[in-house]
Formats: sequence, structure tokens, C-alpha cells
Amino acid sequence: MARVTYRNPSGLLAALLLVSCSTAPREMPRSVSAPHDVAPRSALTSQPAAAPVSSAPLLVVVIVDQLAEWVMNERLASLSTDGAFARLRREGLFVHELRYEHATTSTAPGHAALFSGLPPRESGIYANERLDPRSHKAVSILADDTTRLVTDPSVADSSSSAALMRGATLADALREQAPNAWIVSISLKDRAAIFGGGRHPTASIWFDVERGAFVTSSAFAEQLPPWVGEQRSALARARVSRWEPLDAAWLRGHAPTADDQAGEGDLGAGTRFPYDLSLSKAPNRVFRGTPLADDSVLDLGLAALASREREQPALLVLSLSAFDYVGHVTGPESWESWETLRRLDLKLANFLLEVERLSRGHFSVLLTADHGAPPLPETAGSAQARSWCQSSQPDYFERPCDAGGRLYRDELERALRPAAQAALGKGDWIEGVVEPFVYYTPAVAALTPARRAKLDAACTQALARYPEVARVFAKSNRAASCPEPADQTLDALVCRSLPDGAGDLYIATRPGSFFDPNLARGRGVNHGSPHLYDRTVPLFVRSADLNRAGEEQTGPVRPSDFTATAAARLGIQPPAGAALGRDLLGASR
Repeated sequence: MARVTYRNPSGLLAALLLVSCSTAPREMPRSVSAPHDVAPRSALTSQPAAAPVSSAPLLVVVIVDQLAEWVMNERLASLSTDGAFARLRREGLFVHELRYEHATTSTAPGHAALFSGLPPRESGIYANERLDPRSHKAVSILADDTTRLVTDPSVADSSSSAALMRGATLADALREQAPNAWIVSISLKDRAAIFGGGRHPTASIWFDVERGAFVTSSAFAEQLPPWVGEQRSALARARVSRWEPLDAAWLRGHAPTADDQAGEGDLGAGTRFPYDLSLSKAPNRVFRGTPLADDSVLDLGLAALASREREQPALLVLSLSAFDYVGHVTGPESWESWETLRRLDLKLANFLLEVERLSRGHFSVLLTADHGAPPLPETAGSAQARSWCQSSQPDYFERPCDAGGRLYRDELERALRPAAQAALGKGDWIEGVVEPFVYYTPAVAALTPARRAKLDAACTQALARYPEVARVFAKSNRAASCPEPADQTLDALVCRSLPDGAGDLYIATRPGSFFDPNLARGRGVNHGSPHLYDRTVPLFVRSADLNRAGEEQTGPVRPSDFTATAAARLGIQPPAGAALGRDLLGASR
């Protein structure tokens, strides 16, 4: 399909030209002026003294969870020229499309691909969750019973590790090639922090919603770094704050829906502005779905940077999840989504100024996303919310014009169990559904190939009755090898998504349809599909040593190119999975 152009002199390109700048020597950093209640520097941020210039590389990687390229394309011109996205655009390379080469576009597979260059079939990371055969419940893909949760005070609960990950990550390659390297990864999610930090990080930290605290695992450390504890009181204050728009008139003029658009969910503090977190019965859960959560991650990142030895090669990975939680509950068109991205842009701008002050300008940045998102089903029919439906050309990002729908795990299980028994007779054949997979019970392993095929056919037929389901793929029919990455057909994308250990049936959804995210049942959106609105994300690259100011590339580029580009900024060889990746600021490897 020919790509429909989406940059024009009167639109996004003109806005980008307005924020371009010369390559004259940079002035000393100044705080970004933020409207209303966004302070130039958060109360959580420490104020360490500036350090002398270091010759050791410092790479900051920022992953904005769920930031789709189509969303960035629509909003970049509306964001502040003093914001982080405008700055990174001025000072580096803006790649309009990093395209994932797998079908399971979720947080864990996306992070694993970015930091290893490997698709799920090779990385072993095939979903966010897996079905635990002992508890028969969905657990984190990284859950590891041999580990212990490390918090303050310490507890006996098990935690997470990178044990399931195959192949080396960027951080693993850095640790091997520079044993004294400083490697810190921070997120709200274990599956976002662990891949960035690798197997032997200086610190790998994430937010535990049950305890309302940042934690780690005994797989990485026996105690939390001091800089985590220093942020505890400020974090507690953030969880009882109010979230109000910086400018309601600005939101009304930019967001294509009303503040209480049908289909928006409630995390526990209402469905419209203002949000008073102190009134919520689940403040930790609500906290994750506000900009305050990403503020905390960024401030922890600054506190961590202040603790490092200046001559160490340094990798700081910050995966920002609030935009994802907001999108899951209210959809990408919502006031909340627009407000979260606007605030993040301003907060990131001040974060970069602090990094510049600490490093005296000697730092590199890569900013991208782990996956995209679909439109909210309830906005179907709205010309304002779905402007692409007014064009006579097919939408480049494969966004739908019809509503799409939601799939529910429990409903699918209720349909699959009788279908399996009708095919094979009385027995326990269906273990459960954990998106996007159906898991069979261990008894199925003893079936003859003919009876296994009969089970596959019966379950496929049962699932085909759902209008949200496009196709069902049986892992028993998986090809011995997958096509080259240039093959972007559904069969190829699914092939690259099925390692050993994945579920038995993979469910591919139709455009605009998805598994219910189970945060506010029947509301919001979810990603995870093979469609381009989920597979394409933006990428910004700013190098400490190479002047590529204001350059632009329409793409697409591969996840392995991201890995190789990050490795080049650190002065190391990339991990083996990204050996064929290109340094986007240099020559092909």
C-alpha cells in the first residue's frame, strides 16, 4: 500500500521549521517556563552540585509507553516550542517511524525488542503476562519464584527477573565491554525496567502498586539504593495531590472529544477533571494513571544520576508508563491523554536541562515508545476524532473507521471449554486465556496429532464467531523458521511472535478491536495487535558528539537499529541480536 503523506508546509512541517535552530554554541541551560501549576523543577527533584565534564559517555534512554506515531504526528505541532520534543527535534535526528516486526505489540515484547534487537520468537518474551500452571492465574511474564521482592522493609514475596529472556540486552553488552559501567533503569512496571537494566544493573527499580513504593528484586540487589528512600516522602505527597488541567481552554480547543466522552473509564477518582487523588479508595492505583507518576520516575532518574561516579560509562533508562495507563482507561483522544502528553513534554524539558547541567552538555538521548494504540471504539462516526475517515485514501496507520470491539478473557474461556469437549469428549482441555493466547492443559500434550488438530479446529471455529477476531493461529502449525523482516504480512508477524513457551493459540484481532485491558472493564483501549497503529512509534536521537541538528527521516527503521544506535552512543558493540542493526547517525554495521 502506498504511504499517504502526512506532513505538509501548512501543518506539522511548518511547525517543526518554526522550532529549528542554528548550530551556534548552546547557552547555559535555563528552566522551561511552564504554565499554571507546573513548576520549572518538581519538588521531588534534588539539587546536586554540577560536576566537571566527563569523557565517559552518558546515554539517557526514555521510553514513553504507548506513544504511537499517529498520536505524535497529530500533536507535535500543538506542543510547546520549549518542550522536550521540540528540543530533541532541534538538536538531533527525528525518525518518524520505528516499526516493530512482531504481532504482539505489548510492553514486554516491545522493550525486549528495543534493548536486544530480537523479536519475541528469539527473545522468548511473547506477552506481558503468562498463565501460571500452578495457580492457574495470569502472572507477569517476568515473575520468578526463586527471587524475593526487595523493598523497605524487606518482605518475603517473590519478585521478577530476566531469567526468561534469551540473548543479551544493550545493558548486558555494556556490562561485558565496560565492567565498571553505571547502569540504572527505572519505571512503574517491572517489565519496563528489567529489559533496560539487563541482568547485572547498578539498579533496576519499579513501582509496586500494592505497597505504594518503588522496589527491586533480589535478582538484582539485596537492598534499595539510598536515592530511592530519599524520595519517599515526596512520593507520598504526590499520591494525595489534585490533577487539574494546565489550561482547560487549550484542552477544549485541541482534544477532539468532550471531557466525559463515552467509553472512558474510571480508575477510582472519577471520569473527568479535576481529579482529587486524596478521595480515592485506591490512591496507588490511581496515581499510576496521572502525570505525577512519571514525574516521580524522572525525579528518581535525576537523583540516581547525582549518585554516579563521573568517569563511569553511564546508561540511564527511564520507561514512563503514565501515558499508557491513561490511554488504557480513557483512550488516546481524551482530555486526559492530551493533558498527560503536554505535561510530560514540559517535565521532560526540565529533566533534560538538569541532565545537561549535571553532565555539562556531554550526554546523548534516545526517546521512543514500546508500542502504539488504537482509537477509542466509542469515537467511531466522529469526524473530529477520526479525521482520517474523511479521506478517500486508505489510512497509512490502518486505523479503522468502524467501532471495533472488546474481547473478554472470561467470556472466551466459557466459549472454548464446551467447544473443546464437543470435539474430544469429556475432559479438561482449556487451561485459560491470557491475551493474546489460549493455553491448553497439560493433558493436550498426550493427544495424537490428529486429535490435537481436531482440538485446534474446534477452538478456532469457536473463536471465529466473535466479530473482533480476525484470525487464529495454532502454535502446533508454527513454521520451522520465519520470513525475513522485510516480510510484514500477518503470517510473518505472528511467526516472529511465537517462541517455545507461548500459548497454544494466538488470537489476531481485527482493526480497532482488542482484548479488554481489565483496568476499567468495558472502557478504554488496549494495544497488542499487528496493525500499524500499534506497530509504529516515533524516535528522537540526540548525540553528545555528532551534530545532526534538525535532521528528519520518514523511516521505517527497525528495533535493531535503535539498539545499534544506542550502542554506538555508548561506544560499544551492540548485543548479538542487533548485530545487523544500523547506527542511524552513522554507517551501517
